[in-house]
Amino acid sequence: MAQYRATQKAETWTTFKKGVLSDKADPIQQGAAFFASVAGAQEHTGDTVLEINPSLFTKAKWCEVVAMVETPDEDENELPVPPEPMGEWRRYYIKHDWESGAVDPPFTVREVAPDPEVNRIGEMDNHKNHVKVKSTKAMHFFLADLIAMQRYGVLLRQCTVTQRKYVVQKASSLMGPGLFLFNRSQDAKVANYLKGENLTKAPPMMAALICGGNTVWGMPAGRNKNGREMVLIHSFLAHEALPIVSPDMLLDPRVIWATVIYRENSVGPFPHLQGLSVPYPLITFEPYYYPADGLEELSAGEVRSQYVPARGYYP
Repeated sequence: MAQYRATQKAETWTTFKKGVLSDKADPIQQGAAFFASVAGAQEHTGDTVLEINPSLFTKAKWCEVVAMVETPDEDENELPVPPEPMGEWRRYYIKHDWESGAVDPPFTVREVAPDPEVNRIGEMDNHKNHVKVKSTKAMHFFLADLIAMQRYGVLLRQCTVTQRKYVVQKASSLMGPGLFLFNRSQDAKVANYLKGENLTKAPPMMAALICGGNTVWGMPAGRNKNGREMVLIHSFLAHEALPIVSPDMLLDPRVIWATVIYRENSVGPFPHLQGLSVPYPLITFEPYYYPADGLEELSAGEVRSQYVPARGYYP
């Protein structure tokens, strides 16, 4: 599936490279009507998109369209069984903007949409405050291993030269100054251990971010000083050694999937992996919390898509 999408993108993106984004909705959501309107549409191929007006597209939107095209080997009925929480942990779904009392303002879509649907976890009495984590060399390679496992089914060190270059590029595009994971880094240049760049500079600082639509483990923590019910969120802790990435790690509740919100009832994946879901680790300085009114507890074994409308696969 991944190779198919990559091939289609490479062969057809040049047709649309001069396009502009004209609609803030998730292209996947418009997919059925979109493809039905194309003359001579052929099932299970990406060929017909060549006939679509290129003024409707940006590269990010194009990645979404490619992801929408079904492939013969994609089985939409086989969803993974998520790990059941241990001890007092419970499974929670992170509500989207229009469902959540934890966003500001509550129950509305952020004004800057389309935008990453990120929310901060943090202190018991103020979940928007937290100490950032110094992103070490081990953390850089952990992120790259997650992306390699998702994209190619192997660790970074097992990738071919071409695959490794691709993974390093995609991991780096999430973590530079002003970018997703480190979007409030103050330094113009930071160390990138994957590329071997700026190694005399300080490492970037990672924020504690969760994305709407994800499933996490949490533990009820009672009310804070403001009377708000809070939930302790399960995360990797910065002072502890990170585990070895494996296929099962992609279902670990501490691995979050990056989502983009377009508008109400329209949420899709980051475009970095050509339509595949994009993983990143939730690594925190210390245990942090999120308001209970931004979460929904899930039943045992329940699997819910991160995206709206729901995709036929998870993650």
